[in-house]
Amino acid sequence: IVSVLRPDAREGLQKGLRFLTRTADCSLEQDFMDRLPDDSAHSCLSQLRNRSDSVRLAALMNLSAAVAIDAGLVEAIAELLQHREPEIQQLAALTLGRCPTVSRAVHDELGILAEHGPAALRRAAISALRPGFENDGDVLEVLTDVLRRCDPATAAVCVRTLLKYHTHPEHLIDSLLKALGKMV
Repeated sequence: IVSVLRPDAREGLQKGLRFLTRTADCSLEQDFMDRLPDDSAHSCLSQLRNRSDSVRLAALMNLSAAVAIDAGLVEAIAELLQHREPEIQQLAALTLGRCPTVSRAVHDELGILAEHGPAALRRAAISALRPGFENDGDVLEVLTDVLRRCDPATAAVCVRTLLKYHTHPEHLIDSLLKALGKMV
């Protein structure tokens, strides 16, 4: 590829590749064009635990687009909910929402983020919540409370998540009306 570029573009690409090779902070390895991607669970786990944030982000992006996510990756994805980069936290929460099952501890952590996280992370965590846990009543209370005091984008995510549940708190209507009033 490098040989077909104009001299100025070739020089920029070569300098960029040298920089990325020295810093080891790149999700692309130098021989990436010569080999097929390894999307095995073991490889994904290795990428999720890599020290490079861009490798972790790339792994989450691949998983979020995957048809199915291996259940053995759930804990490694959940660890990224505490990452220092908000984009990685958000994508980890969204990816957990696509996992076939999550543990009660992971679901509880999503509930905490849904209530106390920054707006974008809160929306991602809310969308990942699901029924089927013994704390469903608590989750519904959190969603109802968040709905009452949130912005329109978060309110829309709350409503979509609330629709997953078969029962709802009696005061949900008040929260829904308050959210609709803010939207108008």
